[in-house]
Amino acid sequence: MAYTWKVATKVLFGAGKLKELHKEALPGKKALVVISNGKSTRLNGSLATLEGELKLAGVDHVLFDKIEANPLEPTVQAGVEFGREHGVDFVIGLGGGSVMDSAKAIAAMIPQKGGRVWDYMGTGTGEHRPFTATPLPTVAITTSAGTGSEVDGGSVITSPVTHRSGRALRLRSHPTLRRRRRQDLRRVVSIRSDYPTPSDSRGSGCGARSVPLTVGARPNPRQRWGFAPAPIYCSC
Repeated sequence: MAYTWKVATKVLFGAGKLKELHKEALPGKKALVVISNGKSTRLNGSLATLEGELKLAGVDHVLFDKIEANPLEPTVQAGVEFGREHGVDFVIGLGGGSVMDSAKAIAAMIPQKGGRVWDYMGTGTGEHRPFTATPLPTVAITTSAGTGSEVDGGSVITSPVTHRSGRALRLRSHPTLRRRRRQDLRRVVSIRSDYPTPSDSRGSGCGARSVPLTVGARPNPRQRWGFAPAPIYCSC
């Protein structure tokens, strides 16, 4: 099965879609590729495939491979500083929900002047600081059937100082944030086949996040700190 669905967001879904990334109009010339601190994207070949696609597209990149499960604010802040240091102009998140959350936050924070990630968090102990610069575009390449992070603008980040974790802490965002998303059906089938119960249950998060953004007649007040709809989204 493969299809293209375009509402506020363009949906690209089907087997082998990652290998078509070079055909898309990517939003910059130097990408910050964000992955986890594990081995999965290297072992399953998705990182090598992505690097090949970027080369075909004539896009340079640097790799940030520090994101842990349930990402910590200092790690995300390190990604922000790494991206600034290397002068990237867009961010690619390759992985599951933690990587997606981190990539969105990093892309939003790189252009901001002053402050840390936690200063811009819109709930909890965050300082609710508004963005004053347009966030960088992002590309989200999901490798999990269970995440829904590529759909919305939320970023769940843990502060080791306040010990706030597992909360839907949403970043305030500039309304012109742009994101692209891509998901390979073969990766979904593989995960669902190997781990049917966790994948089936976690997959409900995709619907919980995507349906309100698609069919809602007006913005949800609870999502007022979220990001703007993406022009391209590859759903699981």
